[in-house]
Amino acid sequence: MTELNPPSTNIHDVRSPPASHVVIPIAVAATISVIARIYSRRLKKFPLAAHDYLILVGLVLAWSCAVIIIEMERYGLGRHIEVVPPPSIPKFLKTMWAGTMLFHTTTTVIKASIIMFFLQIFPVRHIAVMVYFIAVIVFLSWAILVPMDFFLCIPLRALWDRSISGKCLDIGRYYMATTISNTITDFALLAIPIIQIWNLRIAWTRKASVSGIFAVGAFVCAAGIVRLVYPFLQWGDITWVLYNDYVWASIEASTGIICACIPTMRPAAEVVIINPARDLISRLRNRSRILMKHESDPSRHPGVDISSRAFRRLPDTQRSSWQAVVNTRGTSTIIIQTGDKPDENENPTLSAKINVRRDINVESNDV
Repeated sequence: MTELNPPSTNIHDVRSPPASHVVIPIAVAATISVIARIYSRRLKKFPLAAHDYLILVGLVLAWSCAVIIIEMERYGLGRHIEVVPPPSIPKFLKTMWAGTMLFHTTTTVIKASIIMFFLQIFPVRHIAVMVYFIAVIVFLSWAILVPMDFFLCIPLRALWDRSISGKCLDIGRYYMATTISNTITDFALLAIPIIQIWNLRIAWTRKASVSGIFAVGAFVCAAGIVRLVYPFLQWGDITWVLYNDYVWASIEASTGIICACIPTMRPAAEVVIINPARDLISRLRNRSRILMKHESDPSRHPGVDISSRAFRRLPDTQRSSWQAVVNTRGTSTIIIQTGDKPDENENPTLSAKINVRRDINVESNDV
């Protein structure tokens, strides 16, 4: 079997966070997105299509990947191989092999769902040709990789049983090749809808917003790139280096499901999030208007004349003075009061005394 070289330093380090703390939340998020997708179909009274059934199968497989990773964690995933109990290493390698096949099948099913969805929403010949071409690549990759998983070692048992002499592939190179092919098809599926959207005759802002929905799939591509970087730097310490590869593989599968569901989730989002948010904002605005109207009610300020005008002309019988004008703003009160009205032919000079506190009083007298 492949030689497993133990590390020489920091053998008691443990990967953080635990793999289960990562794969379970992202799988739950994928489950919520699938529920929202099915609920949206029901709201629109659309029957479930083939791509909906495929995404349900993909969800089951994604949860199976998460369970495999949790089992691998029990057998040493995230720890250096030197501190892993020897009886756990064969179990770890068996689980690793099962997880490899399961991941290949999971990504293929999710991509098949996305491909069928694209064929439904982009009924254009040149787009259909590209989609079918990618579909052929995805299917051929799965048809080649899954049988190859049975020939990682000859006999296969030599992969986890050191007592058996066998001939094995370079597992590091094999994982790199499969990750590269998977990432290439991820980028191709990401590019198809964005290219088609920007060829539509709609406002560029609308193009940008719709493209942003599909561009969430860029995170799936990023997960594939991360898997390319990490697991091949120190392959001999397999229980340590495979932590990144398998955790990011689970993230890639669950995120792929989320990205496949986002374009179909708007009806459910309107019922569960958008409409309640609008109602809440509307209620808050109405409450604010009621409070403002209540504050401006004259009955709340007995003996005080509250006017929206700065000054008001008095009746002719009271022309000898100007009325005090009071404007209320929250908790502060502004009082402006003058003395007798000056003669029209005079040009008096006014002086003012301003006292500023919680109440603002401005008093002005003729000089």
